[in-house]
Amino acid sequence: MPGEKDDRHQRSLRMLRRAIFWVSFPFGILFFVLPIYSKDLGATALDVGILDLVILAVATLTFGYVLEE
Repeated sequence: MPGEKDDRHQRSLRMLRRAIFWVSFPFGILFFVLPIYSKDLGATALDVGILDLVILAVATLTFGYVLEE
């Protein structure tokens, strides 16, 4: 029976890592591509910084609230 518990634990960790990857990956791409795309649209460095700040704040508050519930 201890082997089954270890297998379930390993499977849970694998699923958790996969979920973290799929949630984190789009944000990593977003923070890399968004400044480049914004500059192409004519945004200044300050505009890009404010945009990043707003996105990070909204994501932090949203995920923080969801995790607290």
